Amino acid sequence: EMVAFSPDGDYLATCSRDRRVRVYDLVGRLIATLQGHLDDVISVIWSLDGQNILSVRHAYLAATELSF
Repeated sequence: EMVAFSPDGDYLATCSRDRRVRVYDLVGRLIATLQGHLDDVISVIWSLDGQNILSVRHAYLAATELSF
């Protein structure tokens, strides 16, 4: 449903109605799949330092710390 580039431009995060956030490198390799939402994920954005992804479902905000 949505794509957001990391602040350094090296990664992109996607969210979808399958309740997952995925992180890819620019070649298209899947780096991480983040699960845990109980509903469709409708929005995703990176923190300014690129260490966290904020994801939103209809009425819930989740922050995930990244390490890859």
